[in-house]
Amino acid sequence: MYIVTGASSGIGRAVAARLATLGHYVVAVARSVGLLEELAVASGPQLRAVPADLITTAAWRLSWRRPATRPSSPGLSMVPPQSLSIKH
Repeated sequence: MYIVTGASSGIGRAVAARLATLGHYVVAVARSVGLLEELAVASGPQLRAVPADLITTAAWRLSWRRPATRPSSPGLSMVPPQSLSIKH
């Protein structure tokens, strides 16, 4: 499982979508509810959208409830780069 922050747009969205396409479970976190919902619909059941502002302490704690997660954020990946080749 991966937690991808900034998943509503840009690199975060591309990484979250690609990980879900590869069959990984993804928790996509961002502040933009509408964009996250679009991503969840496009990505299917592998991706769970969690609208949150991680600047707040409560949201940060909520996002880390599951200890068996591996975090990822835009620009940082926990999988080899070749497996994330994103094609436009």
